[in-house]
Amino acid sequence: MHIQYIGIPFAPIIWVIMTLQFTGNQRFLTKRTIALLSIGPIYTLSAHFTNEWHHLFYKSTALDFSQGFPLIVLDRGPLFYLHIVYVYSYYLIGIGLLIHLYLKSNRERKKQVALMIIGSLFVFGFPFIHSIGAIKVPIDISPFGLVFSSLFYLWGIYRFNLLKLSPLAMKKVFESIKDAVIIFDIDNNLKIYNKSAIKLFGYLPNKKLIGNSAAEVLSHFPPLVQFIERTSEINHLTTQSMQLRATYYNVHFSFVNGSNNKPIGKMFILHDITESIKYEESLLQQSKQYEYLAHHDVLTGLYNRTYFEEVVKQKLAQSPKKDAALMICDL
Repeated sequence: MHIQYIGIPFAPIIWVIMTLQFTGNQRFLTKRTIALLSIGPIYTLSAHFTNEWHHLFYKSTALDFSQGFPLIVLDRGPLFYLHIVYVYSYYLIGIGLLIHLYLKSNRERKKQVALMIIGSLFVFGFPFIHSIGAIKVPIDISPFGLVFSSLFYLWGIYRFNLLKLSPLAMKKVFESIKDAVIIFDIDNNLKIYNKSAIKLFGYLPNKKLIGNSAAEVLSHFPPLVQFIERTSEINHLTTQSMQLRATYYNVHFSFVNGSNNKPIGKMFILHDITESIKYEESLLQQSKQYEYLAHHDVLTGLYNRTYFEEVVKQKLAQSPKKDAALMICDL
């Protein structure tokens, strides 16, 4: 009976670590978190292996031969039920993470997450039913839960790519793009956007905006709305520069194609070029300043000799056969 408790205490902590990985919350897998999660398994091991001293995990153990084969009869103590509390606390943490991922996932990802949730019911549901004695059976039904769960997960891996991490990886890449990315369906209704778009528009975090038209979502940016609506007449990649409030952007447009290679959506990537525009304006301003200094006296602001010579040459070149007069006056 001691052998099974070498593995049982660590199943809940492995479950939490797996769900943190699966749901993209690896940032919580710190040494401190793992140390806190390890308290439960250490408690179970300590309480079980010292049971002969205090008999609080199992009050008594005996063999039952009434079924024609030996069965262990256990009288559970308070420390055993404390063990059950921590096990299912860990389980609920994992389920909470999966439900949160399910609610914010796309349709394809929802299938994978739903399979994870249902499969976990077999893993933890059967032991829970046995522990509380909800079903009166002479044998421990926990292993049957593992069998059903394994078959279920194998089917999920084969049918729905259950453990395929590419959707999660793609989501991470999408969220990490520094440019604002906004995707509409073919009818210009908002479908998805990344964190940079949230910083750009400010009010986009409101999930109720998903499904609304571009004109409603981007009402504060008429030039962008016009560009989005005009793309219905465009069948190729295109880029347009525009000013949105105090910021300048290069807006790149492209279609999002489905499995049949037909457009199912529109993607707009907004690249901030404000610094480049300001730099060009500063160069233009410096050029105008240098041009002014080249043709004007610094002290009086009047045209200088260089400007005089350039104008004379220009006039002579324009009227080579006509008479001309030149008058110079002293101040």
